[in-house]
Amino acid sequence: MGAWSAGADDGATDLVVYAHGWRTPPEDAHAMAAGLLALAAEQYARRQALHPRLPEGRPWPVLLCRASGKRRGMGEYFKMRDRAHT
Repeated sequence: MGAWSAGADDGATDLVVYAHGWRTPPEDAHAMAAGLLALAAEQYARRQALHPRLPEGRPWPVLLCRASGKRRGMGEYFKMRDRAHT
C-alpha cells in the first residue's frame, strides 16, 4: 500500500472520509474505512425513501493520513513518509 490519489467514481453519491494519524497501521485504516462504508450503505438502505431520485447509494472512500500525537522528531517523520510512499 502506498500513497496515491484518485478522483471519485462518476457514479459516486457521497464521500466517506476517514482521517487517521500517521502511526495508525495501514491495515487498521483500511479496516476502519471499510466499516464506515458499510455503515453508509446501511444508512442509505434504511433511509432510501429520503433519496427517491438516487437509484442506489454509491459512497466513495477517502482516507487521510495526518500528523498526530507528540512530535517525535524527524526520524519518525521520515519513517512514516517512506512507509506511505512505498
